[in-house]
Amino acid sequence: MQLKKKTIEFFQEISSDKWVDFSKFYLFRMKEGFKKEHFLSSNSEGHLRLYFEPKLYDQYTSIIEKQYTPTPLLGERPHPPHDRKISSGEISKMLNPLKKHLLFSNSIYIRDNFYYCFDMVADSVNSQDWRNNPTHVYLVERSINSVINWLPILCEIRTLIDTGSIVFMPYYFTPSFPYSGYSPSVKKSWNRIFYEKGSETTESEEIYDSYGNRKPAYYFKSSGIGEPYFSEEVIKMTWLNSRILNLSPVYPTKNMLNYASKLRFTEDLAPRVNIADFTSINILPFGNEQEISIRDLIKIRNNEEVFKEVAKSIIALKNMIEKENLSATSDETRRLYCKGYLQEQLSILEQKSIIKFVRNPITGISLSFMVGSMLLTSNPLISLFAGTASSAIPSVADKLLMNKKQKAIGHIQMLL
Repeated sequence: MQLKKKTIEFFQEISSDKWVDFSKFYLFRMKEGFKKEHFLSSNSEGHLRLYFEPKLYDQYTSIIEKQYTPTPLLGERPHPPHDRKISSGEISKMLNPLKKHLLFSNSIYIRDNFYYCFDMVADSVNSQDWRNNPTHVYLVERSINSVINWLPILCEIRTLIDTGSIVFMPYYFTPSFPYSGYSPSVKKSWNRIFYEKGSETTESEEIYDSYGNRKPAYYFKSSGIGEPYFSEEVIKMTWLNSRILNLSPVYPTKNMLNYASKLRFTEDLAPRVNIADFTSINILPFGNEQEISIRDLIKIRNNEEVFKEVAKSIIALKNMIEKENLSATSDETRRLYCKGYLQEQLSILEQKSIIKFVRNPITGISLSFMVGSMLLTSNPLISLFAGTASSAIPSVADKLLMNKKQKAIGHIQMLL
């Protein structure tokens, strides 16, 4: 049966044994259908794929608990609330930590928390005699409740999953899995990582124990208020996993991003440019008094060509806000700045528009005269002049591009 909102009630009537079979079938399909080549394929030009590292999920959770509503979509807690039905409004809030990233990245790779909430059943529970083991009975009952409560979430964001905007990533495909830190499976790659020493900034300092020895896990601390310690080893492994998977990592904090920006392989001429961290995207003042709706996101993502223009504009706005040192200003100040920028872009497009060219009374008369002259005379000079004038008219390709840009700006203005 296809998963739809009107069919969710049906799934509550399925027997526990069938749910155990489903969990094992899901695991089988992931292993068979979600190939590593899905990660290893080269990014097409301008195609941005953001990656949330499973090893950093406790840091993501910490940020979410301070700034958002806890969500099973991201973080250490994959289980939705069990005691009641989840409303569409609550599901929208669950997506809030990822909404702004969905405005400028083609795909977001997050750990498949849907599967993660019942992976122990899929891996450990025997389909025939699980009722004889109290621990397995508890695991099965908990997983069934979680699956049922995940269904409305999956229905709400289904379009974003179908379009590849959100990718549920099997965590065991991570190159370093199952190790929590340094992994023998990536030893050769690990030994190629080079950190550009001497390029440290005053924002980070090395942490020493009470005996004056540097901490063995290489912990760094930001001088910024509220910035947590972080492990050099974990950030290196995050960088390595994303590099092998050909994805762009999203680090929890700016401080972690700054450290990772100094990493490269020994054969690289320079470090790669890191795209984003989890928190700095909040400088984009989208949502106004209301949050960005899932419906608006789906409208933007349904047209790939228009979305490309949206993404370009979003990144341009983020870069300019940072360049103009507006990060610490109010949302309203940044909102006015964004509105001004978008209005300026519309004015530029309007100046190039064939509509304005034709509506101008003088050029409209001239255009009529030239077209008429072309039809009524074979004078080469007049024909040449008419040809030159017609070349000022935007081509079909130009008009299509302008139309896409105008639609993209309209979508962004709707979010401000």
